[in-house]
Amino acid sequence: MLLRKTFSTTADFVGLEEPSMPLPLFARADLAVRPAGCKDDLWLPIQVKSTTVESGGRDLAKNHSDGSRSRFWEFSAVRGYHGMPILCVSVANVAQQQQSPRVWLFSEGCFGDLRGTLRITEGGKYDTKDRRCTLDPQSPSFYHTGKALLRAWVEARAGEGPYELQCIQALQTQLSRAHLAEWTMLQKCRELFSHVPGGLEMREAVSPVLPHDIELRCPRSPDMRWQRVQLKSASWDRARRGLGYIHVTKMRGSRFLPYDEGDFDFLLVSQPQNKRLFTIKNSHTASPTPDEQRWRYFYFIPVAALVREGVVASENQKIKGVKSFRLDFETDSRLKRGFRPLRLVGWRLDTSAPEVAGQRVAQILYGESRRGLATYQKYEKWQARPVPAPQRCGVSETRTDAMVKGNSHPSSQKEDPPIDQSGSHCSLSGPVDRVSDSAGTECKSTFSENQHKLSIRDLYAVERAAIELLRQSFRPTEFFDGLEEPLIPLPHFARADLAVRPFGSTEDLWLPVQTKSTGQRTRNRPNNWSPVWHFYNVRGYRGVPVICISFERDVEEGGVHQGQRVWLFSDECFEHLKHPGRLAITEGGKHDNEGSRCSFVDHSPSGRHVGRVLLCIWQDARKAQGPYQLYSLRTLQTQLSPNHLAEWRMLQNCLELFEHVPGGIDVREAPWPCDPHDIEIRPSGLSAQSFRKVQLKSAIWTSQSQAWPGIAFVKSCKMVCKKRRPYEEHDFDYLLVGPPRNSSRLSHDSKKRLTTVSLNDANQLDPNAAAKECESHRFLYVIPQEVLICEGVVASGDRGHSRGVQGFYLDFSSRGVFKRPSRISRLLKWRLSLSDLQDAGLKAKTIFL
Repeated sequence: MLLRKTFSTTADFVGLEEPSMPLPLFARADLAVRPAGCKDDLWLPIQVKSTTVESGGRDLAKNHSDGSRSRFWEFSAVRGYHGMPILCVSVANVAQQQQSPRVWLFSEGCFGDLRGTLRITEGGKYDTKDRRCTLDPQSPSFYHTGKALLRAWVEARAGEGPYELQCIQALQTQLSRAHLAEWTMLQKCRELFSHVPGGLEMREAVSPVLPHDIELRCPRSPDMRWQRVQLKSASWDRARRGLGYIHVTKMRGSRFLPYDEGDFDFLLVSQPQNKRLFTIKNSHTASPTPDEQRWRYFYFIPVAALVREGVVASENQKIKGVKSFRLDFETDSRLKRGFRPLRLVGWRLDTSAPEVAGQRVAQILYGESRRGLATYQKYEKWQARPVPAPQRCGVSETRTDAMVKGNSHPSSQKEDPPIDQSGSHCSLSGPVDRVSDSAGTECKSTFSENQHKLSIRDLYAVERAAIELLRQSFRPTEFFDGLEEPLIPLPHFARADLAVRPFGSTEDLWLPVQTKSTGQRTRNRPNNWSPVWHFYNVRGYRGVPVICISFERDVEEGGVHQGQRVWLFSDECFEHLKHPGRLAITEGGKHDNEGSRCSFVDHSPSGRHVGRVLLCIWQDARKAQGPYQLYSLRTLQTQLSPNHLAEWRMLQNCLELFEHVPGGIDVREAPWPCDPHDIEIRPSGLSAQSFRKVQLKSAIWTSQSQAWPGIAFVKSCKMVCKKRRPYEEHDFDYLLVGPPRNSSRLSHDSKKRLTTVSLNDANQLDPNAAAKECESHRFLYVIPQEVLICEGVVASGDRGHSRGVQGFYLDFSSRGVFKRPSRISRLLKWRLSLSDLQDAGLKAKTIFL
């Protein structure tokens, strides 16, 4: 973009222009220019090299103090560009506005016998006056970059100088064999899209590393999100006549992996372009493909169909995906019934009738096709919509925020009315995984599809609203005694969301309740069919009532709030579903009956009052009747995974400490379980002071604890896009680390060592020696984030540029292991002894204040 600004016309500069269609991404040249207004098909190719690093990362202040070194810039892969100018651009410190970009212009002959990286040293042999350029047209010090390129074009037009002009076709096809095949296919795709009624907007992917190549959108539907399309070229299969072989893999590191269902929206496959590898019967020569038949067939397949066929991986449906598959490109194929290529032949486009193929593309993009059979009813309705000014098929000139990968799936909150998220103390179900089961159907409305593109926070907001709505039905009324919950809600990620018992009961017998929620109902079939509600992960709750709640938003009415619906099931109702279970409740279907329908109000014609139903379930379970069970509160609180159970026990220790802080501490849970902190605290009575974020951790014994008794490991990382990353500044304000609880790890490691030592040394290897060091004193660390940043534990881009670590060690021994200065010894200052809670409370108050 910086270079393109220098192409603009000024008073003393005629200007430069680029071709209407940019050069391919992997072409030999990056840019092609000619004088503005020139009609000759003669273009000057330009290769651009850039760097953002100055002086190879050395400390400039140190270099300038002794005056012995100069700044330098390094550029790699500058050889092999004969006949074209090479522009080296340094944008180091440009973002901070500390200096303007530096530009140098070279020809390949300037590098002589240079091998490897080009290093331009300030004032050196490459940093000369005739090679320096500037991006500022008013700068008198250096040559203006645009003027220098214009002079190079004029000299090459006259047959002078080291540069050569080429036609645009030659520049576009200077690609590797694989990239040339992709580019040729892209041109054929443009030709195909030009026959779509009303045209298609097309733009390239933001980055070449993304798992899709282009993005499409119908100009008739400006609100429609960009559809990501992956382009593939098939190859003839040697073993099977008429079948094309397609590789469907992506690179992750050095490994080839199958595509995931979120990588793209459509797969566009062209007919094989290589010669057939088999011979026709009674012929000894290869069968050439006629030119008019080489680009006849295309496949335009939605990712939902690929997931259903097991081609694309789906984590929710437990599909691993494949690295290759076959498609049928024969006109008169005779495939066996049930064969995958036969099932996918319905997505094939025949470009021998371009207009029909264009209509078929529009149908698939609009989502009105089933198993490849055309359904023209809604397509005709869509075709009758007002059409804006015709747009030709080409690369979009403007790139909106939708191009960013993180925004490629717009949230449905833009369309839905806001959901009431009142009630801060409510538990959420364990794994929140509500990704759409896209293999279930191919024709879904945009509203329904967007529901399953919600972020984790949006999903939690829906579920919190559902739980709060359910809580309102527990209140006593004139005809209902009411239900009560424990004073402390169940932990996040517990097996049950809620625990209830009759109001006023003193028995420690609680009925666990699991809730599932959805934001709206969907119409994924023609209008005369019934609506459907989808609920996910409904299996695995034996003995627990499962309540499914829908915030009624009708798709056909634009997402207008219409009320709520609620159903109640036992786990036995889902035995026919595969684990973890996707429940589809069709209006009037087998799951939507009088036995399952409930209501949030008394005497409602839609169903029984859900609070009354839960009260009857508790009474029957108290008599050991029915499929449900009652549990003690302690049992429900500890029905957690080992990691979450350790966190919950750590929280109990913290609450015990906060009770002894002078003045008291107000504690509340984090707004979202996915946040990088667990609780928020504030001194009691100081309502004007904001809450401070606290991250809770439990240390663990490791193999290092055998060599250094009392030293435990603390994990200090978070999950970002399924990858572990160190904590960053502002993730939390305090880190509270509790003592290790995995003493069995020490016993296991010690038993291994006992087999390799003599009996005389066995007494020195007490399996619980390290744990006994901490039995007399229970320790808890309360460390401010500022301290962790200084110690390099937490990443900070502003102070010290600390990258952070994913784990560190703390001392839980009674006497202290390390006497010399180290991170472990310095952090002992922030350790509290829980053996004296009064003293620990005083120290905690000084830290928090």
